Amino acid sequence: MDADEFDALIDEALTAKALKKSGHQRKVGRYWCSEIKKCVRASYFDFLGPELKGIDIKQLGIFESAIAAQDKLVEILSTHIAEKFNLEDAVQAETEVKVDVGDGAYLSGRADLLILFPKDETLVEIKSVGYSGALKHLNNDHRYQIMPYLKYYGYKQGLFCYVDRATLAHQSYSQTWDEKIWKECVWRVKEKHYFIQNKEYPPPEAMLDIAMRKQCDWCPWLDVCVDDWEDHNIKRVPD
Repeated sequence: MDADEFDALIDEALTAKALKKSGHQRKVGRYWCSEIKKCVRASYFDFLGPELKGIDIKQLGIFESAIAAQDKLVEILSTHIAEKFNLEDAVQAETEVKVDVGDGAYLSGRADLLILFPKDETLVEIKSVGYSGALKHLNNDHRYQIMPYLKYYGYKQGLFCYVDRATLAHQSYSQTWDEKIWKECVWRVKEKHYFIQNKEYPPPEAMLDIAMRKQCDWCPWLDVCVDDWEDHNIKRVPD
């Protein structure tokens, strides 16, 4: 085996692990909690778009560092919380939930790390982040993402704890149950389901909504999406 062959072997192993971790096959009617606020056209392409290029190895490195940080937190928190609060099963890694929203659609979530405090009707979701700036405020999309978990457990409050995966610096933010946000979650999922189920091409939502436009910066479907932007009076910035 030469050096190039061994490098290829590493790429193969990392790719296999990433696919195993994220590899739930998409099923029409089943939508992830993490994509509630995702551009409706990007969600459409996730189900009906052309085949994408292979997995970016740089992204796999970020993925692996996030998993390592998560595993370390599980080990630390499980022991401490069990002793302090007498809650042996409070820390839940990769917890899956399912919440029906009607019209044949449901939300399916797999939180990397949840901590449940039944007495206070509070759940905490731990999110590892790759840069310290992410600790400074609650990501608005996460307000929507946590609602299905609160709905599933019947809890009144959710906490997001952002943890810098390099330094373990952390900052927590509170989000109470919000009926208005939940209704918007349901509406958005039903909207996605309608376009996908009927194979009806949706508008480029993220480009039309300035508050969502940042999604286009990392969208893998951008090159496909631009084809009809002129029909929506969107000018493409030259590469």
